Amino acid sequence: MQEEERGKEKIQAEKERTKRNFAIRLVLSIVMGSGFACFIKMGRIYLIALIIFLNCVVFYEVLKVFLRIYPIKNILRFAANSSRRDALMPSGFFWCCFFMISISKYSRIMIFPGKLAMVHRIVVPLQFVWIGWFVLLLRGGAYRMKIFHLSMVLVAIIGLLECTEAAINNVDRSIYCFVYPCFLVAINDTFAYLIGARFGQTPLTLLSPKKTVEGFIGGGISTVLLCVPVSYVLKMFLLHTPKLQYTDLLILSILASVVAPIGGILASGYKRAFKAKHFSRILPGHGGISDRIDCQLIMQLVSNLYLSGIVRKQTVKGFLAEIKQHLTDKEQLDLARMIVLAYKQ
Repeated sequence: MQEEERGKEKIQAEKERTKRNFAIRLVLSIVMGSGFACFIKMGRIYLIALIIFLNCVVFYEVLKVFLRIYPIKNILRFAANSSRRDALMPSGFFWCCFFMISISKYSRIMIFPGKLAMVHRIVVPLQFVWIGWFVLLLRGGAYRMKIFHLSMVLVAIIGLLECTEAAINNVDRSIYCFVYPCFLVAINDTFAYLIGARFGQTPLTLLSPKKTVEGFIGGGISTVLLCVPVSYVLKMFLLHTPKLQYTDLLILSILASVVAPIGGILASGYKRAFKAKHFSRILPGHGGISDRIDCQLIMQLVSNLYLSGIVRKQTVKGFLAEIKQHLTDKEQLDLARMIVLAYKQ
């Protein structure tokens, strides 16, 4: 009898814990959704700033798991100390690498218009300094581990910046091109979770036991069915929406159903490889920022590849931005004179 009562109490406690976690996740999801809506309302510049900020947070979490740096005070250490684990590679070295590559990347797509040559004059000497710093860090042995750390972090930086650039490209096309894929992923995640929790029996992959085949199929069907209504709702609130055909909406919804969960599986594999349950605990009940937007990153990359073929990015504003970026002041004046002369003729 006592064992039965203990079993019932354990089951009841588990149910209460599940309800409490669900309530926390629901409230936090509403808060995050409201914040995201505010950034959408504020416009392009604020959305791009949010993307870059999240990019930095995700890199922090990836680096934290990879190097197992738990105290925040250690995340910006620039020199090695006496312990063997910490003496391998200081995390500040990887942050310098991240910011240096980020500046080179962003200077080509949105920052420092007309100053691309100046940015290269600054970045190239810094790259030589960074290489010299790495050579100095090679002292003391553990060469294989140091090269491995550098290679892994460089791959993470390049992959993360590619996803970030894709998101910024989608924003430049129109805010709709950025927000619509985000909504598709959110719908897919929500229905996959609800259907998987209710009917799920078959694990989708061992890397993520909570993902089920039933949830994957149910989430995909729900995303396809809701892709057109979601598009109409967004067009009611957003200006300058591109003219996408129904087939385009259908293809994007299928991509969100198939490709986006891959981001979650890859993130689960990464965490499993380094024996971490979450990237961090910034968000109660959710884990880290990376745990929430891993699917979004992959979806932005794939949707950018698809939309680049059907949505013309060169609006007048975008074309003028490219002129400022690639032409000197004198060349811009010459171009203006040529346009005026051609117009008069």
